[in-house]
Amino acid sequence: MRVFISWSKDRSRQLATIFRKYLPAVMQSIEPFMSSIDINGGDRWGSVLAEQLEETDFGILCLTEENVRSEWIHFEAGALSKRVPVANVVPVFLDLEINQVSRAISQFNGYKISSDAKKKKATVQTIRQIFDCVNEVNPNRIYHETLDLVFKKFAADIGKEIAKIGPAKD
Repeated sequence: MRVFISWSKDRSRQLATIFRKYLPAVMQSIEPFMSSIDINGGDRWGSVLAEQLEETDFGILCLTEENVRSEWIHFEAGALSKRVPVANVVPVFLDLEINQVSRAISQFNGYKISSDAKKKKATVQTIRQIFDCVNEVNPNRIYHETLDLVFKKFAADIGKEIAKIGPAKD
């Protein structure tokens, strides 16, 4: 199953990298795509991006205060929503409120997480819900008990990595 991870700007890229790293570790049948990692030197990036957007099964939009108006995020969200049959596009709001995003993005039910280390437990629980969403549309779905067991092995590391992103800089 292919998962397209959309990002723009540094904090969003850091969050996308966490998803890129842990999704296949928790669910081995997942093939995540993140442009900064999965487009090789010499590739025609526009062609690779178009192919990935066309063939994806699920999209994660990594949204932050810095990229909430990004044309790329909106372009990729639109392309994903056209391709994915049941709108399996999940915005992840890092230190961001839903009322800060455009109508185009707010049409998708999203999840709010925090880089605040004090909110790590709630953030990790939310990431677990996102993994559940991916698993629900995964043709090689794994049992919830197995997902719980594997996710728990990585939960502390995921929380630490998200806390390292830190708040937006003014």
